[in-house]
Amino acid sequence: MWRLILTVISALACLGVLAQTWPADTFRWFYNDSIPTKELKAKAQSGDPIAMNDYAASVYLTGRTADEMAHKSRKHWLRAAKAGAPRALLYVAAFDSDADARWLEYLELIYRSEDGDAVCCVADFITERLIKRFRNLDNSYVDRFYLRAARLGNKKAQREIAGRFVFAKGNSGLKTDIDSAYHYLKKSGTYKANLFRTWAFKLYPLGGDTVGMIDFRPADAAAILRYVIADNEDGSGESFLSGLLLGDLYYEHFHDWEAAFACYKAVACDDEWPDGEYTAYLRGRAYERLARCYRFGRGVEVDAAEADRLTRLAAQSGNQNAEIIIDSLIHAE
Repeated sequence: MWRLILTVISALACLGVLAQTWPADTFRWFYNDSIPTKELKAKAQSGDPIAMNDYAASVYLTGRTADEMAHKSRKHWLRAAKAGAPRALLYVAAFDSDADARWLEYLELIYRSEDGDAVCCVADFITERLIKRFRNLDNSYVDRFYLRAARLGNKKAQREIAGRFVFAKGNSGLKTDIDSAYHYLKKSGTYKANLFRTWAFKLYPLGGDTVGMIDFRPADAAAILRYVIADNEDGSGESFLSGLLLGDLYYEHFHDWEAAFACYKAVACDDEWPDGEYTAYLRGRAYERLARCYRFGRGVEVDAAEADRLTRLAAQSGNQNAEIIIDSLIHAE
């Protein structure tokens, strides 16, 4: 058994050595499916910028060592960049010493192109700080390129710019825009109600939790919660939870009693969600807050009897505040 294992290991080792010394075509499946075919070469030689870029990439990917890859492909990258291929321009701007004087100009050419992937890659390179000459570029470049790529339909850029519209960074020139954030997040195909709701937690200590809070922006937190509620994402339960959180924000921070009352009533009357411990907890909190509204005339006419009824419902749902109030009412009697 051990002989068989050693034989297999030896064979794999030999294959690895041979893959570095035999002609690239021998093991082309081992490297990449992008092979510099005669058809692609002919199209590149005809002056087609995209074909020139693809041919440069295929030559690069079939090199057997890093040095060979760079050496064999450099002239093709330069030709493709000269022809205006955006991805070739990015390669030259990032890696080629001949671009030292013109790399910013190349980035602007990429920005004005219609290649959303290349435009997004520029923003990625700046953000990741992997390219030395890109490291001094500020957030205004990142936001500008992500926004352009998002408009061109790049999904990654759409999600990135959505986050930047919510959590705008200094010196970027990008203003907070919850509407645009929601728009691009939906277009990216990565929208989830529960994830978008967590962004609200970063802007206001909902439930008193300040651990993940980045900034104190209650109005923007409310805007996010309103979008989540309006979406009413099937099966997520987010409209139920977010309605309660939004009610708390209206009640505790804005003192918009009518809006708070409307949120709590919507949660209390929502029978879409099946009975369960968590649902009971949320509904119990809504009952307790509605009772406060009735007891103190906040967003509704004072109605002590209704306040007592809702308080008892809240206590039955396990709400501790309601239980304390019930105890005090009993002792008062």
